[in-house]
Amino acid sequence: MVEEAIIEAIKKQANLKQEIADRLKGELRAKKLEASGGIVEKTDIKDLPPEKIFDSSYEENMKLASRIEKIVFATHNQMRTNPKSFIPMLDNSIKNFDSPRSARLRRFGRPDLITQEGVNAWHEAKKSLAEQASLGALEWNDGLALAAQDHCQDTGGKGVVSHDGSDGSKVWDRMERYGDASGTMGENLSFGKSRGDEYMTSLFIDDGVADRGHRTAIQSRKYFKVGLAYCPHKSNYQGMVAIAYATDFKINARGRREIERRFKSRRVGSNVEFSTKRTIPSSALKREVRPSRSNTCTAKDKINAAFNESK
Repeated sequence: MVEEAIIEAIKKQANLKQEIADRLKGELRAKKLEASGGIVEKTDIKDLPPEKIFDSSYEENMKLASRIEKIVFATHNQMRTNPKSFIPMLDNSIKNFDSPRSARLRRFGRPDLITQEGVNAWHEAKKSLAEQASLGALEWNDGLALAAQDHCQDTGGKGVVSHDGSDGSKVWDRMERYGDASGTMGENLSFGKSRGDEYMTSLFIDDGVADRGHRTAIQSRKYFKVGLAYCPHKSNYQGMVAIAYATDFKINARGRREIERRFKSRRVGSNVEFSTKRTIPSSALKREVRPSRSNTCTAKDKINAAFNESK
């Protein structure tokens, strides 16, 4: 009995030491992240590291986001707040080009990627990451996610590659259905069947796009709110991601009702299921015309393509 009591006491002491060590480790990690801008408020999902963003306790802040959409969102913010953390990933890709002059990027276990610019685009992206200052994280907005979902389901279901919806709508029209956008508005589209983080790295590298319009949107200091959607694409691309940006966005009553409807209709572990029927005709939507707009596209191969539009 005495021996068992001693053994039990030793176990409890060991467990206590482990708990203290884990707690200290967690506090140290939190301090490091806070010092680097990784966490400002632990209750705000936009400031969480990627591994924490899937905690169920934060689900209510991203009602319309599936797992892959959360990965894209987390990667987007990490690319803004800690750009240098992506340099090792690019270094690994650079090593997998056949040669400095080759356009072929070997991707083991998957089809090779035939690029337009070759390894130079990766070197240029690496340089940009190294020089980029840490930017503020974007705040998720379910109203903008509604606009992104509308376009994703509309064009993805038809296999269309365009910023224009089948009803002729622009991204600002789709936003206006669900709230009031102010400041600068924009949209990035990425096409292909990829992991969530790869959509963002592809947009940042921006292979084949001379003005690097997608990268400019990712790095923009004019955007503070974002919503995005992933869906299948009825083409050889197989999938797409639509990202809607705005300086600010206030969700209206219709938007709040639609968020609740789509949230209730979703399936666990899948993307949101919803009807894309319009209750307001596009002709009735007010268009705010601004002088500066960009619309660029690159089709890297049958795996990746991207669009950017803003006003």
